[in-house]
Parts: sequence; C-alpha cells; structure tokens
Amino acid sequence: MPCQCQAATLRAHRELRKAGEDEGRAYEVAVRIFRHYHPDSARLDAYQTVADWLDLDEAEIFTTQ
Repeated sequence: MPCQCQAATLRAHRELRKAGEDEGRAYEVAVRIFRHYHPDSARLDAYQTVADWLDLDEAEIFTTQ
C-alpha cells in the first residue's frame, strides 16, 4: 500500500489554515505529520519536502478556482 503521508500532511495544513491557524504553526504541524510517517528522514529534508508539497498544493488551488 502506498504511503499516505502527502495526503495527510496537506490535509492537516489546509484544515488548520481554514480554521484560522497561522501559517507558521500549520507548517510545523505538517512537518510533524510527515516525520511521523518518515521518522528516519533528516529534519531539513522533511521541511523542504513539505515546503515543496505546499507550493504545489497552492498552485493547484489557484489554478482550479
């Protein structure tokens, strides 16, 4: 079964932002979720991966509106 980390990470970020949480906190939670699925991932790699996913997610949101 494929890893569900990307969907879970993006969903958490999106829902936190929708609930009014600030970007920094939502990003930290998203990274924490990623690291839950990938505990051996280097901290900086986790931050970069999540940042890349969020950039792609935002691009998709803006192009579908």
